Amino acid sequence: MTSDIRIGNFAAIRPSEVEWRCSVSDFTDTCTVRLPLSTHVLATQPPTPVDVLMTRGTVVRQEVQRCEFAKGDRVSVRLGYDGNNREVFRGFVHRVNFGAMLELECEGYSWQLRDRSITKSYRRTTARQMLRDLVAGTDIRLSDRIDDIPLENVTLQNANGLKVLEWFQKECCCRVFFDFDTLYVGASQYALQKPEVRLRLGWNTVEDRELKKNMGEDVVINIVSKDSTGRVSRLAPSGRAAADVKEVKARAGLPGDFLRRALDEMQQDEDARGYEGTVVLFLAPHVEKGYVVQVEDARFPERTGRYFVEEVGGSFVPDGGRQTIKLKNYG
Repeated sequence: MTSDIRIGNFAAIRPSEVEWRCSVSDFTDTCTVRLPLSTHVLATQPPTPVDVLMTRGTVVRQEVQRCEFAKGDRVSVRLGYDGNNREVFRGFVHRVNFGAMLELECEGYSWQLRDRSITKSYRRTTARQMLRDLVAGTDIRLSDRIDDIPLENVTLQNANGLKVLEWFQKECCCRVFFDFDTLYVGASQYALQKPEVRLRLGWNTVEDRELKKNMGEDVVINIVSKDSTGRVSRLAPSGRAAADVKEVKARAGLPGDFLRRALDEMQQDEDARGYEGTVVLFLAPHVEKGYVVQVEDARFPERTGRYFVEEVGGSFVPDGGRQTIKLKNYG
């Protein structure tokens, strides 16, 4: 196993352990890097006589510990074998913890919106314009696949950046996630074009017992909105009826074609049958969220098929490197 980890001004960092998680269902990517305490925490002497200890009548300067890393340092983590390292995480140090090891809790590019607030009123705007205003002055790029949703009468009063992303999720039925430093907001979690890889269960995988049959339930999704006059609009799949109806609320005035695409994908998720769950791999082949994997299973051929990667988590520890990917049937 090999790694290429850069934190702040330091490169070629040798970690004790690394864990990471990225998902299309969560716009906060995370990574934890654990390092030897003695290597990256340095002893210094305090500059003033105030910091002293009295030991049996002798004045002794108190030793102070200084960490090489700090909150806000940029982080890039590349892992692999024999120098063929692939990037699994890019972001910033969010928190520094001291213990048996030095632990750096890191967050993806959502970190640049965590302490950011925006105050602005829009009579008429678009989702893309709102996002441009939100990320101005950061290193965040906007995906060219963002849905250009027209919006009216939106007021943000000292709104936290992450709360704005949640607003798009809850009020506009959007999928919101980062692809490293690129932000996507739109109707579909499948919008990003990612490579396709092949997995042969039992050959280039470690464990697949959690890839199980989803029997599904008979649920119909309705998108419900209410305008300023109290008039309720309801969007439902055509020709569908079920004992269980799940209502998803949306703000009034969103375009019908956008809501239809969002509804179709939500209903597709509810209607999904077949196999889903997690598969554990080595660090190769490299997989990212949004990938499509072609699974081959000689033992249980019914599990053979194409799957969408909803989430990737992993670990890089002395016992070995692993990726755990969460799959859903892709048809």
